[in-house]
Amino acid sequence: MEIVFTIVFATLFVIILTIIMTYHKNSGSREVEKWATIEGLEILSSEYRWVKRGPYFINSSNQQRIFYVTVRDKAGNIKRCWVKVGGFFFGLLSDKIDISWEN
Repeated sequence: MEIVFTIVFATLFVIILTIIMTYHKNSGSREVEKWATIEGLEILSSEYRWVKRGPYFINSSNQQRIFYVTVRDKAGNIKRCWVKVGGFFFGLLSDKIDISWEN
């Protein structure tokens, strides 16, 4: 009986953890899409970066989401940038976005 409880508990833990991680990743993606729309940019690619955090390697927390984004502006120019979503302490509970454009 004890082993059944352990298996059920471990399974529920993994499911809940997966749901939370998916929610956080998707929330960040939605914020990036909203930013691009407001700025009049078309997103060509958007990559969630967990390890390679670009210019935000030092000054970001685990609560924030970092994306490497390629966009096209209205003039047709293609640009790349790093997007940091969320606040340092409260993560995605904040709608803060910071952009670092590549040269």
